Amino acid sequence: MYYSCNTAHRVKTRGDIWTYINESVIPPLSRTIPYDMSKKIPENDFLLIGKFRLRQIRVKRDSCKFPDKLRKLFGFDHLGMKCTSTLNTVNDDNDNYNKSWQIQSQLVTPTDEWSFQHAWDLESVPYLGERAIYGGGGYLVDMNTGPSSILKISELMLKSWIDTRTRAFFIEFVLYNPNVNMYSSVMIVFEYSSPGTVTTSFQIYTTPLSHYSTSKEITSLVFEIVFFLLTIFVSYIEIKKIRLVGLKTYFKRFWNKLSMLMLILCYTSMAIFIERFRMITHIIRQYRSDGKDSYINFSLAILWDCILFYILPF
Repeated sequence: MYYSCNTAHRVKTRGDIWTYINESVIPPLSRTIPYDMSKKIPENDFLLIGKFRLRQIRVKRDSCKFPDKLRKLFGFDHLGMKCTSTLNTVNDDNDNYNKSWQIQSQLVTPTDEWSFQHAWDLESVPYLGERAIYGGGGYLVDMNTGPSSILKISELMLKSWIDTRTRAFFIEFVLYNPNVNMYSSVMIVFEYSSPGTVTTSFQIYTTPLSHYSTSKEITSLVFEIVFFLLTIFVSYIEIKKIRLVGLKTYFKRFWNKLSMLMLILCYTSMAIFIERFRMITHIIRQYRSDGKDSYINFSLAILWDCILFYILPF
């Protein structure tokens, strides 16, 4: 994982991405060992959860035009040169295509890497890049780490799946270390400007995403239940105060306002905690049903985990 991120800066052109995937992404991921509950796994080893995903976000065809005077002066039409703009909410491409970026498809249901898939369907969240804010949708292909992945990469390269209209390219995968019960969601991002320069960044988020399977997690569950019960108890006391003195009189005192603010934060934390637990349960069920046949998206679970992390200190 570290090697993949450390060598990403070598990508300078669109074509370099394919070399990077073949040399720095597939080999390390293919060395992840299969999970066997009966065997001890070294602490430094990780398991690849499901497949890894290649995703790109594009701008529409003819998203900008050369001024007429410049086009005639330099003969852009004769040279076959086309203008592509930077990404924004108006010109992002969400059309479906038929095995080529030149032929649009009338298919309603996305079926392959030439069809746009929305963030809502993928259960993904936006990414704040250095050049723009990118949505969670896009054109994508889920890859395994076997020999077929090399053939798929060759096919995408020959068909120019990444071209001048590509504005962001994502490599996404999830790793798991069962010894420490830690999940690592990894996203390696390549952002392209209109002229073709590349900006590289990556995002790694590691979290236990506990599902109450160990003694420590059971202990944590007990304290969480105590927290919920105390919140309900304090709410009962504050409601009695409001009924006794009235709403206006209650909010005249500073400490009552502070108590109410704390209760709001507590209930917000409880709601986020429940949603986070629901998402983790959904992800685990998805992995058990689909196994290695699909990419397991942790985006929403990590989002709720981050929000909960920042709210709890208050």
